[in-house]
Amino acid sequence: MKILKNMLKIIGYILTSITSILMYVYYLLAMFRWLGIIGVVAGVLVTPLAVIFPLIFWIVEGIFPVFYFLLWGLWFVGLIFMAIGKDNDK
Repeated sequence: MKILKNMLKIIGYILTSITSILMYVYYLLAMFRWLGIIGVVAGVLVTPLAVIFPLIFWIVEGIFPVFYFLLWGLWFVGLIFMAIGKDNDK
């Protein structure tokens, strides 16, 4: 059982790490497309804006950001895996 929990925890860490990086890159690419290099600099400086980014993207582009929400869902699944794999025996 401990091996399964460790595997779930590792999978959760990998899943959340990869999806977090992809969401941030997606955010920076959109900022670059909208504002050029200034958008990338602003995107790095105003990172907390990435939380409301899907709403802003939806308003500016007029397209629901399905890919972003798919990544968000996978990120949440990774969090669940990490919570299940957490070692409570300490």
